[in-house]
Amino acid sequence: MSSDREALKLLTVKSGVDSVSKTVDNIHDKIATANSNITQVVTTAKKAMAGVSMNDVISMTPRECLIPLKRVMDALNAVKGVHPFVGLAVTAFEVVLTLEMKRRENDKRVSGILLKQADMMMALLQLDNIKDVDMKNEKGETVAGRLQTLIADIRKDIDECGNVIDTYYKQKFLAKFLRAGGWEDRFIGLASTFDKRKTEIKFALEIHVTIKLDTVADQVTNIDVKMDMLIQLFKNQTPKEIQLAAEVERLGGIETCVRSDALLAQLDKTSGGKPSTSLLVSVRTPLETLLGDNRAYFDVKMEAQMRQIDNAIQKSTRTIIRAIGDGPWKRVQDPNIRQVWKDMNAHSSVKSRYFVLALHDHYLDLYENANALAGQLPDRDLAPPSPTLSHAETEATNADGDTTFIQNSPPEADKWCLQYLSIQNTSSISEAIDDDVSGFIKIAEVNNFSNDKPEGFSMLRWVTFWAAGWAVETSIYHLRIEDLVEKLLDIAVMPENRGPYSEYKYWLMWIPWLLRSQSHATTENPELIDLIRQHMALQESAITESLEPAKWEIDGTDTVSTLLGPGRIEKYLYPTLYLVLRYHYQVFSLGSKNVLDNREFEVALATLWSISDACHNRTIVLAAAFDQRRGVDDLKRFAGGLFNNWNTKNPFKYSSERFESIPPFRLSDEQYAMEDRVEDIPELAVEKLRYGIIDTANQLDISEDHRTYIDLCRKQLGLQYSWESLDDADTSKMAELDRIPESERLICQQIASREFNKGGHHSYSCNGCGIFPILGTHYQCIGCFIDVGKPGD
Repeated sequence: MSSDREALKLLTVKSGVDSVSKTVDNIHDKIATANSNITQVVTTAKKAMAGVSMNDVISMTPRECLIPLKRVMDALNAVKGVHPFVGLAVTAFEVVLTLEMKRRENDKRVSGILLKQADMMMALLQLDNIKDVDMKNEKGETVAGRLQTLIADIRKDIDECGNVIDTYYKQKFLAKFLRAGGWEDRFIGLASTFDKRKTEIKFALEIHVTIKLDTVADQVTNIDVKMDMLIQLFKNQTPKEIQLAAEVERLGGIETCVRSDALLAQLDKTSGGKPSTSLLVSVRTPLETLLGDNRAYFDVKMEAQMRQIDNAIQKSTRTIIRAIGDGPWKRVQDPNIRQVWKDMNAHSSVKSRYFVLALHDHYLDLYENANALAGQLPDRDLAPPSPTLSHAETEATNADGDTTFIQNSPPEADKWCLQYLSIQNTSSISEAIDDDVSGFIKIAEVNNFSNDKPEGFSMLRWVTFWAAGWAVETSIYHLRIEDLVEKLLDIAVMPENRGPYSEYKYWLMWIPWLLRSQSHATTENPELIDLIRQHMALQESAITESLEPAKWEIDGTDTVSTLLGPGRIEKYLYPTLYLVLRYHYQVFSLGSKNVLDNREFEVALATLWSISDACHNRTIVLAAAFDQRRGVDDLKRFAGGLFNNWNTKNPFKYSSERFESIPPFRLSDEQYAMEDRVEDIPELAVEKLRYGIIDTANQLDISEDHRTYIDLCRKQLGLQYSWESLDDADTSKMAELDRIPESERLICQQIASREFNKGGHHSYSCNGCGIFPILGTHYQCIGCFIDVGKPGD
């Protein structure tokens, strides 16, 4: 009998050992599979880069040049998962590449330097062959240790390259052409740095005896080819550059054109642009200074994009964890929506209308069950009203505990929200979740909706906000924005700033046109009003946190989503416009007493242009979607009709149209404005300006030569608009005045430009005979033989 027990005991032990052994084998199999996948991704990246020749790059479009870089990025992320110490460099490369991919138009020269950067990063893929980065050589050094400092240096090099690219893109076409030599030197210098880093990476990896490195000869040949490719990209001129080169040569060459405001203005018009302070700064300021001035702004963009990448990684990790087990519903992050998805037996997507109705039934059942349970168990302590699960609590909910939230009583303080989860608000809720307006809500979209939920908001309150609160909130902001537009139009800036301010007002007056197409909404529900106020405060705080470090500048359409977040622009359009225009009012109010640097107006205009262009892009997407599936009438109703006016007419479709004036906004007799607690706008501290004010009194001790030079420059500016130039005597005098130091000539040119602008110059044409441009604040030229009257007469 005892022998049987011993045999059974041995069998049990053996069974346990076998179980552990199988588990270990499974883990090893998974690790082997993961390593195999990494090797496959790395191999794909190497093949993609190996197939890029100089001839290919010359013939490919800039966007096509970026395709191999995505393969390299996938491989680097795979290696980073195994060797996290390379994360600093890999993440920086991903940020710079992502910013480039988000641009609507790419420059092949930038694509070339990114290919060179990717060539350096490819050296890190050799880590795929190393199993133990902590293995020491005879000197006690490890691969990780030798690479640690080098990775930090590479991160700095990539950041510097990103700032160079960002600054390069901000220059006008003419400025980039006139300074092509300087930009080429800068790009080639970066390429040389990347070559050096690549060699250092390979040297650091050589301490590992199992790694197989390329021969030195092959490495040098590869580097030379890619350096030649970059040089060739700068030598090859586009048809537009060839045409401009001929014009520059005709006018006396690059140096002559750079010194002359009149020639620069003439060239700028030839290139399709307009003369501006930004252009003068771009062509006359050392590149090192331009790069330094842009660095703080680029760092803001870099950090914002890095946060988005980190968030995407976290979302991806949660999705992978949720995917373990049966049922697509496990990939849904929010527990309430997850239960709805499960009850609907939904797969990867569900029809929007059915989902909203199911969500209503789910919350209604929760409250009915809670009330029933409270009646059966009178002594039970009901859970007090509390904020909904935080993101951290949501993530902590595992597959086995998916129904635990049902056991908790829903907050009684949220019960008022049920009235808004009705069939009447189905469209509003589905619009908030269905990003691609397909009519179907996908798991990724409900997860994005959950991730956007402000801290302290329950999911029921969040859904209620989009069901009824958003329309009221936008109406509040609309009235605020209309008030700000009127205030901005009433500002009388100094005469020296009138030219750029008139251009700013052109874009400003398109904003009311956009917003006035949305229907006005109000509410008297105190709970909903309180919810709206909470959301407004939270969103304004988040937008301020994003834009204030950037001095409220948005330098391009792609930067809108970089700084403010991905997804539908409707989410943040109204508060963004309100806060941006509020800042512009503060800046231009200073301009009523001080001469501002004209770039303050140009940056403000660029910001309005970027937001407007983002709206234009959204309108195009919506129009195409509704046209294919539902019809134009649905677009008129979408988001309360927000994009209806923009779809009919906008500055990108009708660039020749201008709003010379716009009537003040007035609500109809049956509409009313909700009481809005708006604080007085404080005066902005001068040091918070991006470029500051200009001290015209102490800028230069003007001598007789200075005065003569200023007068001649001002005369040039007037002649250029009639396509005339200085006569021989004046040209000779200008040449004599080259004896004035260059720094002082630049100040004189700025003074001449300001004095010229005192006449109220703008780029409008006469409404009668069409002569362009007219000087002064007129609608038609003085003495015009055609009497057209003022607009609106």
